[in-house]
Amino acid sequence: MDKKLYAEHIATLRSRYDEILDQCGYDTLNVFSGSPKVQFLDDNYYPFKVNPQFKALVPVTDNPHSWVIYRRGQKPKLLFYRPVDFWHYVPAAPQTFWSEHYDIELLAKPADAKQFLSADGAAFLGEDANLDGWPIGTPNPEELLARLHWNRAYKTP
Repeated sequence: MDKKLYAEHIATLRSRYDEILDQCGYDTLNVFSGSPKVQFLDDNYYPFKVNPQFKALVPVTDNPHSWVIYRRGQKPKLLFYRPVDFWHYVPAAPQTFWSEHYDIELLAKPADAKQFLSADGAAFLGEDANLDGWPIGTPNPEELLARLHWNRAYKTP
């Protein structure tokens, strides 16, 4: 991937997101990558599928329990779940062509994200994932999602 192209891509996304947030009356997006689903009557998980709104903001498709916190006019914050785990795959901390465009915080536990989230002027995009009263903002506002979906149709180089 070309670093220059990615820089232009993220600049375009930020401009679009700033405008959409302003139009919809929000300052912040709390975008959850999702969490794995347990198979019915089993202790195995279905293959993880990331929230498309999450992967639209950051090229991470295989890491549940992560977040992008996007505040209008600011560099996006990536809360990257990286557990201490002997038995399961632990992804490497992002150090690649795109990582300089995000403030990255590593999370050892999903609940560590709570300290970074705020509901004030925020919209939440994603599935509930048993967040038990976390300060996530207005869940999946219809107008905001419609505008984001529309803009995702216009691809950058």
